[in-house]
Amino acid sequence: MNTTPTQFGLLPGNFDMVLYGVGVLVVLVVAILIINFGMIYIRALFSGAKVTFTELIALRLRSVPVGMVVDGRITAVKSGLPLTIDDLSRITWRAATCRWSCLPSSREEGRHQSSL
Repeated sequence: MNTTPTQFGLLPGNFDMVLYGVGVLVVLVVAILIINFGMIYIRALFSGAKVTFTELIALRLRSVPVGMVVDGRITAVKSGLPLTIDDLSRITWRAATCRWSCLPSSREEGRHQSSL
């Protein structure tokens, strides 16, 4: 069987438009990534701290503050500490979640004060 693009409902002119649309979509995604992470990546690159775009995207997907982690990585590299981005993201995430869940609530504080 000889299959042609017209059998699938794609005419040669429309097929070009689909390819252009996919190309524009890819360029748009790359531009958004560069706009979001470009300055952070350049800051880490010039300071000597190795950070990849995939690590930055993973941090954003985990809802970890990217700038704070990269600044910590830069400080660690300048200090000679062998900390990776994953180590710093775990520390930052624990600190952010512990800020609210590890503190005693006002009811618990009142209960402790009344028992004294």
